[in-house]
Amino acid sequence: MTEDDIDAVWSIEQSSFPFPWSRESFQRELDQSHTIALVAVDQGGVAGFIIAWMIIDEMHIGNIAVHPRMRRKKIASGLLSQLISGHPDIVWFGLEVRKSNTPAIALYQKYGFTVKGVRKQYYEKEREDAIIMVLDRQKIRKGEYGLV
Repeated sequence: MTEDDIDAVWSIEQSSFPFPWSRESFQRELDQSHTIALVAVDQGGVAGFIIAWMIIDEMHIGNIAVHPRMRRKKIASGLLSQLISGHPDIVWFGLEVRKSNTPAIALYQKYGFTVKGVRKQYYEKEREDAIIMVLDRQKIRKGEYGLV
């Protein structure tokens, strides 16, 4: 993601979430050395994005979204795959996802993420719980998830 992508990313954000990040939030993320920000491009335009924060050998996925017209085309899957495969030294990935977002939960499970807990009313305005999901590569390497 570059500064040139911010307008398109922000537009996708606004159409994807009831309480979107601000445009300034995306701008600030680009200025952070620990931020990984990727975009998927289709037909010359931004089709989706993913933002994660890397702390030593761990990564927290903070945001992922796909343009409404581009959904169900494996764009989110491609972004997640690129993030995970592009960082082989990361041993642990974590995220929160709305309890009601079953398509996202299914996507994360496809990549080996497991449910580790619930954050009650994490999304305060809607009073919706967040599911905490993690991908622990150390457990995968040991065969504990059956994904080897």
